[in-house]
Amino acid sequence: MNFNYFRRYYLYFLCSFVLFLSTHYQCIAQTNMIVPPGPAPNTCKIIGKIIKIAPVPQVKTPQTPCEKQACQAEVKVVKILGCGAGFPQFQGLKPTITVKFVFTLGATQTLFPQLNKAMPGLKVGDVFEASVEGMDAATGSSNQYKIYTYTKQ
Repeated sequence: MNFNYFRRYYLYFLCSFVLFLSTHYQCIAQTNMIVPPGPAPNTCKIIGKIIKIAPVPQVKTPQTPCEKQACQAEVKVVKILGCGAGFPQFQGLKPTITVKFVFTLGATQTLFPQLNKAMPGLKVGDVFEASVEGMDAATGSSNQYKIYTYTKQ
């Protein structure tokens, strides 16, 4: 009987020790994992489709890029790939949003030669992938969403 008593505590100790080691090494493995970065705060990566392009404002002597080429468009959000913290929520399942394209909807090679990545331009019906920057409605900006660069699909 005395032998069974020690055997039981020996097994209990051995199981506890193995459980401790497995938990300890699992924690170490988790701390060494490299987590891929998610979308930046206040941005949302989407696949969008150009529905309508706003006309270029008519001015006598165009000076800014948005006075030379169209910058605003209605975009249907086809798919949301991921949103960062603080991004203003879209309304509806597949919403249509008004977006300002900071580097215009035209081809950027001549208008912005300093850009690292030239963009081909977008027209009605084109599908693209981009990170949308959300503007806080409290800022009073008429454009709640901005796109700097995109990849045409």
